[in-house]
Amino acid sequence: MGKHNKKVVFLLAGWHSKLWMYWLFSNILSFNGYHCITYAYDNEIFSPDTQKTVKHLNEIKEDILSKIKKLKKEGYNKFSIFGISLGSMLALMVADKSPDISKVILNTIGIDISETVWGWNKVYPGFKKGLIEQNLTLNELKEIWSSITPANNIHNLKNKNILIYLSQKDEVIPVNLGNRLVAEFKKKNYEHNLVLNNYLKHSYTCIYNLINAGRYLMFLKN
Repeated sequence: MGKHNKKVVFLLAGWHSKLWMYWLFSNILSFNGYHCITYAYDNEIFSPDTQKTVKHLNEIKEDILSKIKKLKKEGYNKFSIFGISLGSMLALMVADKSPDISKVILNTIGIDISETVWGWNKVYPGFKKGLIEQNLTLNELKEIWSSITPANNIHNLKNKNILIYLSQKDEVIPVNLGNRLVAEFKKKNYEHNLVLNNYLKHSYTCIYNLINAGRYLMFLKN
């Protein structure tokens, strides 16, 4: 949406969500002067099939990177990326590789995707069971997912501004994993803003942050 606008925002959906769910937020960004390109995916993009998960996420990363090159040739001159949950992991994968991304919004995220899913005994027990049935250990999973995990995609963010949303009550991505990522940003002296929700669980936090558009619009404009 908003192809006539020369500033671009890539809006990367959360897992198990549909493209139509982001219609309003794409329009908000378009109305505020951005060409918004929204990505959503089949549920199978992220699964206990660990190799396919790596393949799929890297394919999306490469698609976005190629789009940036194409858009630059067409005269688009400013690029930001806005990830929601799983989309935040993708946002870091792209931002770490692209010098053209200047602003990064991470709407719920943790430092390590393997540690995240390893704690899904109650949230998504079938996912964890699917990993255990392959006789995988946490360390083996970390190795397989090393290229996609946030901890390994934060080395080239020096000249970017980062907005991070976390929630104390997040049952999907525990806040301690998010805080560890923020601590790494601090160590690297990355320019970042942290917004911490004290009341809402994961999905409601993501939705609330999207609806509260004033905050991220101000971040993008400044």
